[in-house]
Amino acid sequence: MKLAKPPLVLFFILLLMGTGCTLFILSLTTIFSTDQISKGVRVAAAGLLSIGIGELLNHPLQTRRRHPERAEKDFTRQHRQRNPCLLGNLLDICGLILLFSSISLLFFPYTH
Repeated sequence: MKLAKPPLVLFFILLLMGTGCTLFILSLTTIFSTDQISKGVRVAAAGLLSIGIGELLNHPLQTRRRHPERAEKDFTRQHRQRNPCLLGNLLDICGLILLFSSISLLFFPYTH
C-alpha cells in the first residue's frame, strides 16, 4: 500500500477547515442578500468543518521506522495513513449530509 505524503493530506484537511471557517465568518456578516442564503452558507461551513475534523481523525500522524538492520542511523518517517475510526467516519457522513442540505437551501430557499 502506498503511503500518502503528510504535507498533501494536511494541506487538504487545513483547506477544508479553513474554507469552512471563512464561510462561517462571511455568513455572519451582511454580505449575502437574504437570510436563507446566509443560512445555507452556514450549513455548508458546518459541513466542511465536520468533514475536515473527520478526516483529521481518520488520518492520524504515524511514525514508522525504516531500515532497522542498519546500525549507523535510525531512520524514521512520519506519514498520515488512513486509519478509520468510528467518530471520524460519523463526522464525514454528517458533513456530507450537511453539504447536500446546504445545496438544497441555496438552490431552493423556502419562506414561512
